[in-house]
Amino acid sequence: MFPDTVYGNQSTQTRLASDTADDLIWGRYTSKISDTTLREAVGRIKFSEEHSNKPLHFVQTFASTLQSRLEGARSGRLLIVAGRSRRMATESHAVELKELLSENRTSIGGEATKTLGEVGTAIISGDAGEGVLVVQAKFAV
Repeated sequence: MFPDTVYGNQSTQTRLASDTADDLIWGRYTSKISDTTLREAVGRIKFSEEHSNKPLHFVQTFASTLQSRLEGARSGRLLIVAGRSRRMATESHAVELKELLSENRTSIGGEATKTLGEVGTAIISGDAGEGVLVVQAKFAV
């Protein structure tokens, strides 16, 4: 059995460095898009920061609501991109995930949760759409 991916303690400095790296890499790749269709597609991507006492419940409900809107308008498909890492994790969502899976009457093995992460598992356990991409960055040593 392989251990979970766990990184060192976070601080204001590491969180700021992470946010800055995210902004820089997004800017680098989106500024080089020359294809008009792709540029329009990237322009439809929306970022938001939400706060909740039950973040997994929120994400599942939010994704499900977006999926319903898209199906009702017949205007496209929802693609959810979820990060999988414990580097900046301030807390574990294992208890909430267990509660969510119980509420949804969904049984997902522990290996799936280790592979997808808690957020990815929460999303696929509901009816949040067909497209979920879970990513994890590789950090050079």
